[in-house]
Amino acid sequence: MRPVALQRPEAAELLAELTPTERTASWHLVAPTGGRVSAGAALPPLLRLLPGGQYPAAIFARFPRVTEAGYRWLAEHRSALSKFVPGSAKRRAGECVRKRELAAELASERPV
Repeated sequence: MRPVALQRPEAAELLAELTPTERTASWHLVAPTGGRVSAGAALPPLLRLLPGGQYPAAIFARFPRVTEAGYRWLAEHRSALSKFVPGSAKRRAGECVRKRELAAELASERPV
């Protein structure tokens, strides 16, 4: 599992069936087989990929309308909520994303 920024060409390939507006309207989880789920619906399958995520995934899957509403509320208020995240945590997260992007770029440039 790895994040791909929507601005990257790879995101356009992975989300080719979506318009640019649809791509930026949410986050998307794309399976290696090409299947895609977005927004709140993507939360249960994402959690199933994480250690200890089976139980929370089952809860979110059991209440899809509540999960979607919760996702939409958080997405609409993310700027205000981000004020509660310490700057040091934001910097560490940014560094982690940059390192993963660099590693992915290097891996894609290596000859097979």
